[in-house]
Amino acid sequence: MNALLIKKYIIIPETKSIRAHFNEAGECCSLVLEGNYTFMVKRKPIEIIDESINYYGFDLNGASSGSKTILGPCRAAPV
Repeated sequence: MNALLIKKYIIIPETKSIRAHFNEAGECCSLVLEGNYTFMVKRKPIEIIDESINYYGFDLNGASSGSKTILGPCRAAPV
C-alpha cells in the first residue's frame, strides 16, 4: 500500500476509522481514514486510541468503564 506514513496521530472529529494493517515487515500499523484522506500511522490502533484519550485528559480504562456503565455488560465496549 502506498499511503503516507506518519509516526504519531491524535484522533479528531474528522477521523472516520482506524484499522489494523500489517506492513511488509509484518509489523502492525494503523490505516487511518480521516475525511477524504487515508494514511498509515506507525502505531497499533489501540496505541492511537490510548494516546488520544490521554491527550484529551482521560484514560482508556476510564473510557471503557464509562461505556460499560452506560451499555451494560458487553464484550467489546466502544470507546
